[in-house]
Amino acid sequence: MFQWFNTKTNRNVTVSDKKRLPVITTIAEDIILVDKASIAGSATYAAETSKTVTLEFYGSTGSVTSTVTFQLKGPSGNAVAIEGIRQTAPKDIVTSGKLGETVSFSVPAGFTLVINYTTPNSGTLSIKGTVE
Repeated sequence: MFQWFNTKTNRNVTVSDKKRLPVITTIAEDIILVDKASIAGSATYAAETSKTVTLEFYGSTGSVTSTVTFQLKGPSGNAVAIEGIRQTAPKDIVTSGKLGETVSFSVPAGFTLVINYTTPNSGTLSIKGTVE
């Protein structure tokens, strides 16, 4: 038996285990797509099941600059621009970003997230994050 107080109805609610719906929980998995790159390139994350991917783009120092663009590659192999949600201020929907930003993506099952990045002006860049 499971019981809680519903504040909207001001009533106790009791649910037996037989009537309870199963809840799927996910544990965030840390990923490293790029670690200290000094030349232009691309990184990929292939999703076997639908995933939310949150990535942080940063440089070896605060003065490093680079541009990143986002694509989604389907089973056909064709890549198209994908929108992500920038989590750092100002929060916005973006198809490209820069170092110092954090962006979340929804990646459907069977698709691959592709991150293309330009050569850093100095130092190195890294792309790390979590998958849920």
